[in-house]
Amino acid sequence: MIAGIDYGSKMAGTTAIAIVVNGHLHLFSALKNRDADAFISKTLRANKVNLAGIDAPLSLPEVYSGGESEEYFHRACDKELRAMSPMFLGGLTARAIKLKAALEGEAIKLIEVYPAATAKRLHLEQFNYKKKEADYVQMLHALKPVLNFNSFDEPKNSHEMDAILALHTTVLAADNQAQVTGKASEGLIFF
Repeated sequence: MIAGIDYGSKMAGTTAIAIVVNGHLHLFSALKNRDADAFISKTLRANKVNLAGIDAPLSLPEVYSGGESEEYFHRACDKELRAMSPMFLGGLTARAIKLKAALEGEAIKLIEVYPAATAKRLHLEQFNYKKKEADYVQMLHALKPVLNFNSFDEPKNSHEMDAILALHTTVLAADNQAQVTGKASEGLIFF
């Protein structure tokens, strides 16, 4: 089973998960003032997920692990996609790396995905991606061939839509069809 995760602040209620089960696209959202990391672990276990794509940095620039790089702020993948630095995201990055280690102990593999890059690759701006008037249903129709669902929970916000995009990318990555950037020794982003 594969999941997509839009990772938000720990207690803000902005974390969302997308999973296709028996042909239905299910959306799960963390509750405000509840631990998002515990919510992720519980939801992935309950749905027997073994691979999840998360929109959060899962590594630091190579210089911190003794690599030959002199770049302290960005990984190669961040530069290529113009993504935010894991150093700027600080606590969120630390939480994501800790979550990855915990989930791997439960035989759940976590990969880093970037929904904004996936949306750009799929030209979802035509459906007002990340705008107030976003047409989530049209975006879902564009994603349906890869996600293979017959029915769906309609996204209520951009966090749930990004979870669906994370799922889309992770399904492609599982089949070695996703685009990927970065260095394996430092960190990869799938999109």
